[in-house]
Amino acid sequence: MAHTEHMTWEPKRARWMKWYKGKMYAINPKKLGCKPTKEDSRSAANSWWQKKQSELDAEPQEKPNSAPYHVAIEGYQKILRWCEANGDNEGAKAASQKIEDLHERLSAPTLAPLAPWEMPYLSLPNRGAQTAVAIPPEKQRKLRLPQHLKAESIPIPGQRMSGAQAEIWADRLGRSTSGPVDRSITYQATRFLSIQKTRAETGEISTDRYNAIMYAVEYFSKWAGEQQVEAITGNLAQSYWQHLLDLIKKEKCSREYARSRLQNFKRFTNWLWEVELLASVPRNLNGLQIELKTGTPKPFPVPEIKKILNDPTVSERTKLYLYLCLNTGAYACDISDLEVDQIDLKTGRITRKRSKTRKDPNVPTVSYKLWPQTLRLLKKYCQPSGRALLNEDGQHLQRKWIKPDTGKPTKVCNITCAFRRAVLKLKLTGNLSQLRKTSATLIFNHPQFTGLSPLFLGHAPRTLAEIRYTPRDLTALDAALDYLAEVYGLKEKSTKPSK
Repeated sequence: MAHTEHMTWEPKRARWMKWYKGKMYAINPKKLGCKPTKEDSRSAANSWWQKKQSELDAEPQEKPNSAPYHVAIEGYQKILRWCEANGDNEGAKAASQKIEDLHERLSAPTLAPLAPWEMPYLSLPNRGAQTAVAIPPEKQRKLRLPQHLKAESIPIPGQRMSGAQAEIWADRLGRSTSGPVDRSITYQATRFLSIQKTRAETGEISTDRYNAIMYAVEYFSKWAGEQQVEAITGNLAQSYWQHLLDLIKKEKCSREYARSRLQNFKRFTNWLWEVELLASVPRNLNGLQIELKTGTPKPFPVPEIKKILNDPTVSERTKLYLYLCLNTGAYACDISDLEVDQIDLKTGRITRKRSKTRKDPNVPTVSYKLWPQTLRLLKKYCQPSGRALLNEDGQHLQRKWIKPDTGKPTKVCNITCAFRRAVLKLKLTGNLSQLRKTSATLIFNHPQFTGLSPLFLGHAPRTLAEIRYTPRDLTALDAALDYLAEVYGLKEKSTKPSK
């Protein structure tokens, strides 16, 4: 008899999960008061989700991307008040038109993301991005208008302008008495995340990094509540640090995730100081740390690797991904980023740097000898140009973007999905990155090849011996890869006739 399940069971962590309205929800059997098994907690998980879904559906839904519009409208209203008070009719007209345009767009059924240049930010020399009204009274000064800049030639913020024009506007609004700056942590967190989103959209930071920053700063903002930025003192910083340690102790948060929250809280606090919303950074900020526990990397068991590679139900594409991880120490991003010109199908080699560290001049360019199984499948699925491997729809195997409707970073990886399907089908556990660790561990533990593991992994030399004395011997790495093929049962038997 089939059982109805409103949530998905995750065996590795023994918990129920559900993706709903752009957010992941999870609950473990312990919190449900059940035994930590799928069968014993199924009914309670269904009841919990039905109640949770009703609560979520009852909440008023704010339009995605609306927060930056409200921030921009408030900024232009301050600009409008200054222009009206100082007889700048052209500026008042431009600001009024901008406010009207933003309100009209805000009333539309769906909202496109607000362009970065439409936000009333002013880039001041050596101060980073900030709103014009963020200058404290003691820092305000009266600026002289350069002769080449006529009053009517200065555009309102939100349009392209020179550094001198931006500083003039900063001084104008800094001396304005039109109203106080919104110094709440919630408001300033929205500003900070808007800037980080722009950095992600322009490629200055990765979407993964923006994702970590966004969730960490939003979490701190909710924890702090409706406090002003002046509340971020040494006492509050220590309280937040202690709160994160308590989450780790109660097993409500992993040590890695808590450390990310603390690091991004520090990043947000330093930004508040840089834009002069904080007079000083808490003295204990740098001293608050959450250390990661370093352990021995857990490799994927070799018998289980052989089981996946020899299973006829696992697709050739999935096996190709496994071969590349085992043969070249690749992560999923390395496989997705692999270019045709990095592959020599005639000599059977892949020559490249790791995707993550390709811009580092100290990272070696490694030439990997391909196993016959790897080479055969590469020849079958390799594209004629550009990215070597694409999915069946002709898209990149790993894709990252920011959703225009929600502003949330999104990631899809066909490689990890394929591997996960194979592992679940064979009732195994483990993740794709363990394959790379397995090969590196086998090389390290072999007395003949122990010094080649950093080269296999594509790591930059770290010790003096690695930098100056360790030879980057291509023949030695080839021998190490032949040894790996033998361990995985991939070494082709000799076809020489017997005597």
